[in-house]
Formats: sequence, structure tokens, C-alpha cells
Amino acid sequence: EGLYGLELQYDEYLSGVDGYYIKARDSYGNEMPFEYSSYIDAIDGYNLTTTIDSTVQSFLEEELAATVEKHNVTNRACGIVMDVNTGAILAMAVSSPFDLNDPWQLDDTSQLRLEKLVEEGFDEKSDEYNDLSRELLTTMWSNKAVTESYIPGSTFKIITSSMALEEKVVSLTESVNCPGHKTLFGHTIHCHETRGHGALSFPQGLQQSCNVWFMTLGERIGVERYQDYVEIFGYNDKTGIDLPGEGNSIFASEMTALDLAIYAFGQNFTVTPIQQITAVSSVANGGQLLTPYLVEKITDNAGNVIFAHEVEQKRETISEETCKIISQILEEGVSGNGGAKNAYVAGYRVAAKTGTSEKKERECPKCGSTGVPQTVGERVQYVCSICKYTGEADDFPVSEKYICSTVAYAPADDPQIAVLIMVDEPTRGSLYGSTVAAPYVGNVLEKALPHLGVEAIYSPEELEDMRIKVSSYKNWSIEKATRAISEAGLRYKIIGSGEYVTSQLPASGSKISSGSGKIILYTEEGGFEAPKTVPNVVGK
Repeated sequence: EGLYGLELQYDEYLSGVDGYYIKARDSYGNEMPFEYSSYIDAIDGYNLTTTIDSTVQSFLEEELAATVEKHNVTNRACGIVMDVNTGAILAMAVSSPFDLNDPWQLDDTSQLRLEKLVEEGFDEKSDEYNDLSRELLTTMWSNKAVTESYIPGSTFKIITSSMALEEKVVSLTESVNCPGHKTLFGHTIHCHETRGHGALSFPQGLQQSCNVWFMTLGERIGVERYQDYVEIFGYNDKTGIDLPGEGNSIFASEMTALDLAIYAFGQNFTVTPIQQITAVSSVANGGQLLTPYLVEKITDNAGNVIFAHEVEQKRETISEETCKIISQILEEGVSGNGGAKNAYVAGYRVAAKTGTSEKKERECPKCGSTGVPQTVGERVQYVCSICKYTGEADDFPVSEKYICSTVAYAPADDPQIAVLIMVDEPTRGSLYGSTVAAPYVGNVLEKALPHLGVEAIYSPEELEDMRIKVSSYKNWSIEKATRAISEAGLRYKIIGSGEYVTSQLPASGSKISSGSGKIILYTEEGGFEAPKTVPNVVGK
């Protein structure tokens, strides 16, 4: 009986039908002869073939583990790799996965939260302790990429830019001056660059993630049309992915012009990771909103296909021309000096956007869970959702934690896959999407694209940058020299049986290609071959 994930979603196909015996007995309960019995064969359940590429899955899991460790992430990270042209999920992962063989055992982070509650004086047999334990188990089991929503931050600027270009309310050549803030309806709203960007063209505004530019775009688009596009890009509905428990977005029920000014740069509303990558993939693929899916086909044990997935196109979001313009702007930001440059991958044109958002909920001072506002008479108090601690607003501090994310697709001129990584509550290092998520998205692309057969095309500048300057290894021990050469991504050959390097080819200061270059190390007992003139083989 399926209880979780695909096994629950496809339980009717997987479960099959039990076999059984029918036996005859006489009036005394004794079995009658065999000819009076019947045997009904069991019918096996069907088999699922998923869209998951196990190699790409391993790439994604490795990068999530890396960012969680480096940035001390306290509320898990998740990631998705999607085929932008079909909606197929090639990889989907959540950091710190639980042990499938022991699902009732909390992971280390969750266990620490429980222990903190005990330190605060709660009895392990109390209702509060049991409530928190159950919530932590439920959270640990949940697929963060599908069930939870988050503030997308500046990654949503891809969508706002697409709206503005499609509605022709902005041109590529016009500029807006950013003084670091913009005052609207009596409220001063700041850009992340508080000193101001100065004059920026529209492409620069997207690449440098200027909030003033996007508040301007929001004004031009207008509330009604903005809401229409939120619907068109699929944010008002679940994506329909074939997994149980899918979450949904949260927007204001009655959006105001002030809401729009903030929504335009991706703050104060939430979407799910699967909604975000699905919407961005529609920009990548030329404007088609597709239904994401995980099961490619269902077969019986003889290999007969019971069900084969067909690409499901919901609607057109924006024109192909707008998609191409957005992709070019994003790619030029990555390969140039835009905020997403850390997602750069040599040999591939990557379109990417980073996002950093501040969590707004109030936290319980005792157990760290979310405080829920409750009106008591004319006063508003907060009650912890877990330990039930009750207090005034001042007792429940506003969270100062962040969500850092990056979404990217490549190659920008012929997109094949999109990657999204969302990191919830990193606490160590520079807490921006450009540092906590972008490099790891780039690493996934760097490994996944060649695996999927997408050939790298290097520019002359990239080829030169990939060449490694050879160090001097003279007088080094063989062990030390070979280790250094390997760490530099080069190969080596040792001539002679001595323990120390007496000479080398190429000479120090030379440049050779990363991955294919070889350094020859000569030892004191191997002698040094006299240099020879390389013959001219051009045209031969």
C-alpha cells in the first residue's frame, strides 16, 4: 500500500491483485480432496519508468549537500532539473534526506530542535514535545520542491521583464535613474543597492537586479494586467505534477498598486519551487507552459505499455520573440558582470537569475517555530504553532533569516534544461543567491549538459582562460610534484627513478590545456633529453 510519493500517486497501478486459495471442508471442518479446491493466481502490479536521470540526480544531490555544508543551512535546500521542452523532471532532491529504511528516525537537525525544547524545560512526554516531534517528522518527509512555498525574490524579475516586453511598455534602449530608492504612495522602498545604481538601461536593470527599475515596470504594467500574467504563467494553480501534496502560491487576494510595486521585484508573496521552474521554463522554450511530470510510462511485466506520457501544453505565456530577448539579456549578464555571473559555465551560454529574500514570519522565542497572530478583544497576540507559548508582538521577533535561490537554463540560444536551487535559511558566509545558490547551479549545468549530449562550444577567450600556467617543480619530491599537477587538472609522466625533479617539460611559465595537458618530470637519474626541433607538418 503506497503511503508516499510516486508509490501513493500510482498505487492503483502498482498494487496488483492478491492471489488466493478456495478450499472445501466438510461439516466437521476437515479439508476435502484436492479436486474440490481452487487456486486463483495473483496479478502483479504494473511497473513505473520515471523521467529521473540517476546521473543528473547524483549531480544535483552533491551540489545541495555542498551548499548546505558550506553555508550551514538550517531549513533544508532543494533543487529541480527540468527538460524545458517536455516538462520531464530529470532530477529532484531535498538536502538531508531521511533514511527510507527508518523513516521514523529524525535527522540530526530536527533532533537538535527537539533537544532545544527539552532544554527550555518541556517534558518529553508533554503535548508540546509530541506536537513538535510530529511536525518535524512531517516536515522531514515532505518534498520541499513541491509542497512548500517560498519568496522567490529577484528570480521573479524574469517574469516581470517578460510581462513588460510583451506588453511593449519598455524598450531596450531607454534608461531609468536609480538613486537607491523610490517613493510610492507615501512609502519609500529601497533598492538592494542602497547607494543607487545610477542610470541603467532596461537590460542592465535586469542584469543588475535594480528594484527601482522593476517598481517602474510594475507601474507601467498595472495591477489588472499583472494579475492576468500571474494567471497565464500558472502561479494561481498547482502545476499538476504527478506527486501528492503539491502546494500552491500565496498572493494578496486584492492586490493594490503598492503590493504591485513590491511584487514586481519578487517580494511579499510566495510560490512553490516547481511553479517557479515551470514558469521560467516557458520563457526558455519559446513561450509554452507545460505540465511537469515524473513518470514516462507504465508497463506490465511482459513489457507491454499500459500508459505513455505525452507532453501536455497548457497555454502560451509570451511570444517567442520576447523569450529570445529575455534569454539574451540574462546570458549577457552571466557571461558579463551581472548578478548571476557565478552561474557561468565555460563552453555553454547560460541564462540565469539569482534571488535573495528575507523571511517575514515571527518566531517563537522558546522553540523557534512560527508565531500565529490571534486577536484577543482589541489586542493582537501571537501564539506559537507548536509549544503554544503566547505573548505580544515584541515577544515574537521578526525572522532575520534569508532564502537564497537561483534559476538558470542552458544553452541560452537553444535551451534544453533548467535548474533551480533554493536554499532556506543559510547562516554562514555571504548570504546572497549569487553566492549561496548560483555557483552550485553552475556546477550542475557544467556536469549535466555534457552528460546529456549537449556539446560545449568554447570561444577563443574561453580556450585561453582554460589554459593553465605551468609551475616550476624543480627540486620538488616526486610525490609532492605529482600531487600538485593532479590538483591542477593536468597529467604527468615521470622519466627516471630518482626521488626529486631535476627538470621538466614544458618549462615553468608555459601554458597548457586543462584536462589534456601533460607535464614530463625528469629525475636526477633519468637524465634530460636534449630539445628537438618540431618538424612542420602543416598541410601534410
